[in-house]
Amino acid sequence: IYGQWKQGVLGGIQILAQAYVVTGDPVYARKAGILLARVADLYPSFDFATQGFNYERQGTHGYLGNWHDACEETRELAMAYDRIFDGIKNDAELVKFLSEQARHHGLENPKTSFADIQRNVETGILRDALANRHKISSNYPRTDIAIALIKAILQWPASRDEVYALIDAMITRATAVDGVTGEKGLANYSAFGTQSLAVFLAEWDRADRGFLERCLKTHPKLYATYRFHIDTWCLQKYYPLVGDTGWFAARFDLYQGVRFPQPGDRPHTFHGDGYLRPSMYSFLWDLYRLTGDAAFVQILYRANGNAVEDLPRDLFAEDAEALREGVAKVIAEQGADLKLGSVNKQEWRLAILRSGSGENARAVWLNYQAGGGHGHRDGMNLGLFAHGLDLMPEFGYPAVQYGGWGSPRGRWYTMSAAHNTVVVDGQDHANQAGQTTLWADGSHFRALRASAPGMIPAGEAGPDKRQFERTIVQVDVPGPAAFYVLDVFRVVGGRDHAKFMHSHFGKVTTAGLAPGPGDDYGFDTQMRNFRWDAGPQPGWSVEWQVEDRGGLLPAGQEVHLRYTGLTPGARVGVAEAWISYGGYGADLRQEAWIPRLVVRRKAEAGPLASTFVSVIEPYQGTTAIRSIRRLPVTTEDGRPYPESTVAVEVTLADGTQDLLLAADVENPLGQTPSVKTDRLLVEKEWGVFLTGELCLVRRTKDGNRIHVSAANTRALRVNGQEIENDSPENLLQWNSQ
Repeated sequence: IYGQWKQGVLGGIQILAQAYVVTGDPVYARKAGILLARVADLYPSFDFATQGFNYERQGTHGYLGNWHDACEETRELAMAYDRIFDGIKNDAELVKFLSEQARHHGLENPKTSFADIQRNVETGILRDALANRHKISSNYPRTDIAIALIKAILQWPASRDEVYALIDAMITRATAVDGVTGEKGLANYSAFGTQSLAVFLAEWDRADRGFLERCLKTHPKLYATYRFHIDTWCLQKYYPLVGDTGWFAARFDLYQGVRFPQPGDRPHTFHGDGYLRPSMYSFLWDLYRLTGDAAFVQILYRANGNAVEDLPRDLFAEDAEALREGVAKVIAEQGADLKLGSVNKQEWRLAILRSGSGENARAVWLNYQAGGGHGHRDGMNLGLFAHGLDLMPEFGYPAVQYGGWGSPRGRWYTMSAAHNTVVVDGQDHANQAGQTTLWADGSHFRALRASAPGMIPAGEAGPDKRQFERTIVQVDVPGPAAFYVLDVFRVVGGRDHAKFMHSHFGKVTTAGLAPGPGDDYGFDTQMRNFRWDAGPQPGWSVEWQVEDRGGLLPAGQEVHLRYTGLTPGARVGVAEAWISYGGYGADLRQEAWIPRLVVRRKAEAGPLASTFVSVIEPYQGTTAIRSIRRLPVTTEDGRPYPESTVAVEVTLADGTQDLLLAADVENPLGQTPSVKTDRLLVEKEWGVFLTGELCLVRRTKDGNRIHVSAANTRALRVNGQEIENDSPENLLQWNSQ
């Protein structure tokens, strides 16, 4: 029944209304008016909460469809009514037909005049929705968009001040979090707001020229709204799939900030607006004109198949040829590829470290918020894009097709243990936002540190002694494609710490491990076939050989991901995790079990303090790293720092060596010595003395040349050379002569 309503009645009304606008033929308006009047007779009687089922349960608000569909359908009906109004207001044939039908069926509204018909439609559809907002309560700002349009249609121009005040309030809220609503589901729910707002703004600008320009001036964050999904687009192929969004290893070859209808798309693909829908090519061109940001042109050019032909696909374009010439000029001057650097969306709590270019582009990302609207319990979750693949994929939108949201597999995707993060005492992370405590974006050294102690249970540590802090350092290796990531994850609280890591489809091999059958992790997670090594020496590794199941790589290209563990006193397990992949296509039950790594530390009494240290290296062909080891760190007088202060030496294949030093700045348990009191970190083998928090020292094989990158650092001494930084908040970069 619902499918017939969507494609038959609602689709018919939209197509007829569009046909009237394009042709001016009143017959189309009359036929749309007949359908609208019949819908108005029935619309208030629909109540999805009592008449419908959604995700195998009742109680979800709506009309014939549930709340999110009801919101769009009501808006579409209102828009169709507005489009045909001039064509039906003097149509005697319409009144005659509808009045006969009303008499024949004994309807309450006799429809003997157009005023009766107007009252019927406006009361039964538009005003009923205003009086029952809960029935159209959708993802922000869609409900406010529908209400603003309905109020304008009912009473314009008398409602102008009220409507514009509503629009101002709506834009303020819709852009509050780094330009977006703050809702998670980065390539879905996070984008839905920007997509619907773009259509709304474009429609108003069509009716009130200069409206978009005024909005950009009144609401400066509106520019960030349409930069958000540019800044978070990685390799122009992927988005960090934070929250309810996408599917395992999903690619997104188009910018998600707006939606681009293509020839042949069915009208209801874009909620029934069809070809009267404002062109997003025109909208992005207008954003470029008003902001000067060439990225908007690069986005629309790419979405049009890297061509200017047929732009802007807009029936209302005033000068399409001038737009095409303008796009061609910008592309000739700026190129077609986006030029993106590292970015930290501190309100949304997503940081991305970028390096490389073209086919060698890579990005490491950290989500440092758990929960939120459509969010998962995925605090401090790490992701990695490189060599054209998502090498640490999110599972995607919860697998509700396996029994609904409350089913074991539906809940699994939202659990902390399903992500590349640490779980304390088996409990999902609390709904908390973290804070950036270090940020560095250098030439070949990029780093971030984020902290969110409130995400984990305190246990015996107490709320003030918890630590949940992750430091990520991306280091480029000489050459276009090679790099590695140092990952330092400090955790204090509870008695059971388990760090999880998975990669793409593929198989794993281990080195330095002797795993045997053992116990499951438990806690209702969807994992199986655990094999454990109870006490491996640091320096062991697990390597994924990626299986390109989606055919995303050129033939013959082989990609590996190696994880080298440097955490003492930990059990190491390999297991399998359940996923459902394949996206939103016809086959929603494509299941697989993928390899998973678990590094676990437990204590009889709390608070347990763990520092998980690892080096992650993606590569093609052969690895760029010869060896990796941890080194001790001491004070100047030789007292050893605790394990939470980290020194790692990475020897590259060509003999170049890197030393990375990372101080435990928080030190919540007050271990001594402490960087807060002793300040100086010493690594004696290298002769490095650091007064700061994080550094990379690189020396060539012969030791004659040294490079230093240091963040949150006042001074550093290496090989007897004193290097000072007058502004510790700035990244220090230094090269020997």
